[in-house]
Amino acid sequence: MDVGENAATSLALIFHEVATNAVKYGALANGSGTLDVSCTADEDDVVLLWTERGGAAVSEPGEHRGFGTKLVARLAAQLGSVCEQSWSGDGLILTLRMSKDRLTA
Repeated sequence: MDVGENAATSLALIFHEVATNAVKYGALANGSGTLDVSCTADEDDVVLLWTERGGAAVSEPGEHRGFGTKLVARLAAQLGSVCEQSWSGDGLILTLRMSKDRLTA
């Protein structure tokens, strides 16, 4: 997967934000949680799947969205991507579908 310098910065910030939250509040907040990060690609898109399991119980934020949630959404938009977050009883699942064309910029 080719990643251009502009996209690399946005991806790094997204990873930093969700990793920090995993350590503070999610799967990595205790010794029993796990984190799985996988990536698949087709002709036009790259799909990144971030799955937390077995850590601290998480719940979907209420109407008030924090700075980190807003930051991830804004950075995803810069990548021409769709970002979906779901807070299962087991942990956060984040799906980021990104355009290959935007990733190489």
